[in-house]
Amino acid sequence: MSDQPVPVAPRPPAPRRSAFGILVIVSVVGVLLLATGAVATWFVLKRMDKPKVDEASFLEVDLSGALSDVAATPSLFGDPNDFPPTTSEIATAIRHAATDERITGLYLKLDGVNGGWASFQELRGAVEAFEGAGKPCVAYSPSVIENGSYFLATACSTIAVAPPGVMLVNGLSVNLTYYKGTFDKLGIVPEFEHVGAFKSYIESYERTGPSEPAAQAYDALLDSLFGQLVDGIARGRHLTPEQVQAAIDLPTLSPTIAKSRGLIDALAWPDAMDVHVHQVRQADWLTLLDKPVSDEDAKDAKLTQLDEYLKDLRADEDSAGPHVAVINAQGSIVSGDDKPSLFGDSGNLTDGAFSKWMEAARKDKDVKAVVVRVNSPGGSALAASLMWREVARTKAVGKPVVISMGDYAASGGYMMSANADWIVAQPGTLTGSIGVFGGKFDLSGVWEKLGMTQHAFSRGRMSNLMSFDAPFDDAERAVFREYLADFYGQFIGVVADGRKMTREAVDEVAQGRVWTGQQALERHLVDQLGGLDVAVAEAAKRANLTTLVTKPIPARQTFIEHFMEGLEDSSAGVHVTIDTPFSLTDEQKAELSVLEHVSAEGGAAAYLPGRLTVK
Repeated sequence: MSDQPVPVAPRPPAPRRSAFGILVIVSVVGVLLLATGAVATWFVLKRMDKPKVDEASFLEVDLSGALSDVAATPSLFGDPNDFPPTTSEIATAIRHAATDERITGLYLKLDGVNGGWASFQELRGAVEAFEGAGKPCVAYSPSVIENGSYFLATACSTIAVAPPGVMLVNGLSVNLTYYKGTFDKLGIVPEFEHVGAFKSYIESYERTGPSEPAAQAYDALLDSLFGQLVDGIARGRHLTPEQVQAAIDLPTLSPTIAKSRGLIDALAWPDAMDVHVHQVRQADWLTLLDKPVSDEDAKDAKLTQLDEYLKDLRADEDSAGPHVAVINAQGSIVSGDDKPSLFGDSGNLTDGAFSKWMEAARKDKDVKAVVVRVNSPGGSALAASLMWREVARTKAVGKPVVISMGDYAASGGYMMSANADWIVAQPGTLTGSIGVFGGKFDLSGVWEKLGMTQHAFSRGRMSNLMSFDAPFDDAERAVFREYLADFYGQFIGVVADGRKMTREAVDEVAQGRVWTGQQALERHLVDQLGGLDVAVAEAAKRANLTTLVTKPIPARQTFIEHFMEGLEDSSAGVHVTIDTPFSLTDEQKAELSVLEHVSAEGGAAAYLPGRLTVK
């Protein structure tokens, strides 16, 4: 062997950036700095704009699309003060306008608005307060007016619809999809277990229709909500419940016929309404609506836009001093810290994000009480229990926690609420559903149909307990059922401790059964009926606050703030993507997303049966 040293290849010279490359980098940085400066200047100019609230004007509130309790993700040149308002903000603005001398009436425009029953009740309560102050409210629909929007409209003293509009006030329904037939064809076998006779989520996978307990629960739920719908319309239109039910059972789609039946007051085109709505108390108002509108007439419209009116109210969020923090907990509950990305929101409520919000409230000395606005059908039982723990930690530092329930606060959404100092729900809130389920899908039949064979090497009697390649055997099923039964016992204990009830009393109203807020009040699962305003007032009273100021957590952000936060947090922008060979609705994708999270935990789900939607 030679003793000669092995020659070493010389290192390549260090790469040198060309002048062109350096110029490109400098140019990009410069453009970013200029853009940031331009945006900052634009924001300063925007903030200098004073709200345009005209004297003796009607507050115009345009409602379209989906009602939401969560602020929108900011756009590049979006001022947080211009973001579409949340349901709670709209209700707060209407209540504030009731005592504002500059505002003489309310113009409620309903154009394809949709939401849960609690959201419509939140807004209806605000409208009733406005009318109670002696100011007129005019509801108007240029297109379709449905059950929820009509229920809201009947809180107004006057309702008008466009002549070619559509009346679709025809009763409530719950439509559920059952997949057993499809799974049989595909060779998929659901291997799920549940605790609670009414925990019917898994029925959609295992049956072709509802079980007797599930059907009983759905009927009771619809009875409660339908009664609320009928009573609300009867009060608003000065009709008897029997007359309202007759009108629903034999509906009309025609606004003309609806007017003749006393269901609405006027037919009007949008341009005429905008110009003459503020003259509603004049004797010739209906005549004015029939006349053609000129450009000169349009100048006489006395309307204050909601976004302008909200600027004053949102300015209070920047003020210092003692206040009530309002945390919006909306979405299906999952584990982790799945923050919104720059391009959208996953729609989930994570225990990680919720923990940060509650921690911020605990550390802020100016936060004297916390209101958690829960709008969740549940999800991961593990994540929900961690969120329940955050409520307990906040109470332990001496800060009252009050829950305000929105459209849903069910299963995991109820678990996180159960130990609060006070719980407020709307009559139409869907809540309870105290129960758990879990399991897996046995896909071995799919592999067989595809001609695939599987072989597993393992150690441990139950190493494949949660494998999708085989069903539970009897021993495995017993182990999994034991786990679910234990978690259900913990759920019962959480509710019993929080609600000061015996475990036996909780079990009687649990079993996975869904209740309306009205039914939940009768069963001591909530303390009071009402909206966010009631919850905030209760929190302020418990904190001995004499001045009522609220601030949201998290605070609204500009695009730049949102962008910089995203750069600092590598977890931002993580989303669950589900690719399937067939088309899925958004609700079905949301359900699969939650099940995927829960399956990854190998845990239990505390979730509302079938993403229950009442229309």
